[in-house]
Amino acid sequence: MHGFGFAAVLSDIGLPQIEVVTSLLFFNVGLELGQIIFVLGILLLWLFIRKISFDKNLNSKFKFKRVTLEKSAAYFCGCLASYWMIERLYGFLL
Repeated sequence: MHGFGFAAVLSDIGLPQIEVVTSLLFFNVGLELGQIIFVLGILLLWLFIRKISFDKNLNSKFKFKRVTLEKSAAYFCGCLASYWMIERLYGFLL
């Protein structure tokens, strides 16, 4: 489904008809690589925050409870996903 949605957008902006398969293949490979890089970046950020927040040598004002950190991330992801869903539904309905 994910690839079909982007393929439809690409066909709207105009793909070279001679190399449709190659264009779609490299577009999807680039898209997946971008997603992997994004996830790795988030993972590194999470590891960094976890390292500084649970370090026993830091002042207590920098320490976070693990539950607080995990709940904050979950609420952020849920809010962002809800926003995108509402935005897309609004676009389909109008």
